[in-house]
Parts: sequence; structure tokens; C-alpha cells
Amino acid sequence: MAGYVGNVPVPQATQTRQSFTATASQTSFPTIGYTEGFFDCHLNGVKLLAGVDFNVGGGNGSDVILATGAALNDILEVTIFDTFTTSSASFANATLTSSTLKSNVTLKNDTHEDSDGGRASKIIYQGEQSGGEISTLAEIQASHDGTADDEKSDLIFRTNDGSDGTSPTERVRINSLGQMGINTSSPDANGFGSGNGILAVASDTGSAKTAMVNLIGDGNDTDNARVASLFYNDASATGAGSTIAGIEAYRASNHATDPGANLVFSTNVGATGGYAEKMRIRAAGGITFNGDTAAANALNDYETGTFQMSVAGVSGGARGSGLYVKVGNLVHFQWYSGGMTVTSATPLLTGLPFTSIDPHNSAAYSGFVAYHNTYVSNANTGYVNIGSTSLYFTALNSTGGATIGTGSSKYVMVAGTYYAA
Repeated sequence: MAGYVGNVPVPQATQTRQSFTATASQTSFPTIGYTEGFFDCHLNGVKLLAGVDFNVGGGNGSDVILATGAALNDILEVTIFDTFTTSSASFANATLTSSTLKSNVTLKNDTHEDSDGGRASKIIYQGEQSGGEISTLAEIQASHDGTADDEKSDLIFRTNDGSDGTSPTERVRINSLGQMGINTSSPDANGFGSGNGILAVASDTGSAKTAMVNLIGDGNDTDNARVASLFYNDASATGAGSTIAGIEAYRASNHATDPGANLVFSTNVGATGGYAEKMRIRAAGGITFNGDTAAANALNDYETGTFQMSVAGVSGGARGSGLYVKVGNLVHFQWYSGGMTVTSATPLLTGLPFTSIDPHNSAAYSGFVAYHNTYVSNANTGYVNIGSTSLYFTALNSTGGATIGTGSSKYVMVAGTYYAA
């Protein structure tokens, strides 16, 4: 039992009482610790004299040793006096209400240890629920980082997820290298080396959870205002900082009426080029490069695939698949018919993967080349009809249609480029 006993002796003091029930002939009794001259001993209610009835155990500041062994079930009472200060060990279990601690406050763990997580000091935040139950809401802990005999430390922040009881879940850790982890206790476990400053963000548990970093802007609604940025900086050999890369979000228009934004990627190419935009993802879609912001120059599509043409005026035979690559609205294609029997003098090939357009609004057309054994007039060219998915063949040096030779085992190979809608 411990308590406050006022301002005598000076400075203010506390007293702590311990009671021991002796075994037969017991002489040594371990107390919580004392200062010589500032404690009393009573055996069965009779005060004992220091140096006569008992002595302190070899000066260790803990044990009380009787000159004569006690009898079975004798009661030894020790009253220990100590000064009262905010840094005193006797203050450890005190309860303060609406108190202000000024200047420095030191939390000290007296256990001698080098274990990982050892030497811990902790601030615990508790509250009471509506039924009076005490809930541990959060903790802040400082502890040893690693197992060496050194001074490295972690700073750990924990919160209660609602079912943690008195052991809140770790949410943020700053280790001895200055690396920060969110929802991970190992912020440097990422393969980049232990000497780098790294923010590691791990997904929380649960299939619906994702790892996330949310950069929040200042609410500026101005057109083309920078909303949020993530910069990568490094120090040169002289110590001067430099921005080596960055990802920035810019308003695409006035945010009061349109929440659209452009995402801009920039890098530093060195002393000759400096830091500049290299790629932009436009709010309206498409990617531009090297500072170009024009919609007409934005790459808005890239895909590859297969397609199958149908041929009117033929029967039988295999049909091979065609291949295409679409970059923006420019389509490259090639197709092989396989062997077929031509029954009509005017077979029409249809089934290109995309509908064609005339990008110049003129009579120009997109041409293609062909290798075949079908067109008896040696046709080796043609055009993609505007607004359709059809190929038209022309005779060499002529605008008219190619003459077709009917028969079996005929084939056509075509390859070309055209603009799609």
C-alpha cells in the first residue's frame, strides 16, 4: 500500500507499506527498495531497531535481514518513505485530472535488454463506454529497433479496430532509418535497400481493402491549377537538393463546374535538359508527350486483334484469320483468304475490324496491296471504301474494277492501312 503523507519531511513525501508473513526461522525479506534511514520495520507490531534487530542486506537497497530468524507466521511490516516528485517511481500509478505537464516529460524503461521491441515506453489512451467498460483506444510506443547493443529505435502508433480489446492494432511505424510504414511493421522490406527513405503502404486485412495514399489539394478551383503533387528529390554531391521526377495533378477546367483533372509525369534529364513534362494523361482521355497538350495529338487507343473477312461470290474453301494493329485511329491490317472457289465476276470483301473514315474530307481513299491468283487483269491494288468495312479492287493503272477469273483454289492476300472512325 502506498500513499501521500504531506510536506513533512521536506520535500513532499510518500510512504509505501509492505507486509510479509514469515516462514519458520526466516531472516531475509525482499522489499521493493528503500533509502537507508527512510524506512521503519515492525515485527508483530513491535518496532525493530536498525543495526540491532535487523540490518540492510549488504547495501543492496532492497533486502531487510533480521538478526534472529522469525517464527512461523510472524508478521514483518516495512514502511518506506520517499520524496514525492513527478519523476519519482512512486508517481507511476498516480491519477491526474486535467493536468498540465510543462517543459520535458521523460518516460524511462529501467529493464536492461537489447531485444527487438524491448526498452519500450508507452502512452495508452483509454476511455469508458456507456456501460462503464474501459476501452483501450490507442497507443504510442517507443521501443528498440533490432537486437544489437545500440540506441536504435522505432516509434509505433496503434489504434483499436473495434475488436482489439487492450491490444490495439499497429497502424504506423517509423523505424530507426527514418522509413515509415502504414499498416506494415516492416517499412524497409521492399527490395530497395536499407539506406533509402521509404514510405511503405500495405493493404489492410480483408478482401475489400486496398493500399492507398490520398493526396488532398487546397480546394483551388482555378483552371489548370495544380491540385496535388508527388515529387522525387535527391541531394547532389554538394548537398543542393534537386527534383529528379514528379507526378502532378492539374485541373482540366474550373473545378466548381467540372471535377476533371490532368495527370502529368515529369523527369529531370540533367543539366542540359532540366526538369520538364514528359507525359500527360488528359482528363478527356488520351496521352500526350513532351509537353504537348493538344487533343488532336493525344494517343487515345492502342489495341491488337484478329478479324475475318467475308467474300461475296465465292463458295467453299478455308478462311484464315486477319490480324490488325490500331494506334489511335490508324489501323494496319493483313488478311489471307485461303483457297476458295470463285463463282461471281464481282466478289466483294467485307469485314474490316473498324469502319473507315476520310480524315481529309476529300475524295482521297486508303489503299492496300494484294497478292492473288484470282484477278485475271493482274490487279494488285484497291481501296477501303469510306464509311464502310469493305475492300474494292481496281485493275492496274485503272479506276475500274478488276476482272475476276472464276474457278477453284483461288486465293487473295491483302495488307493495308486506313483511318477508322
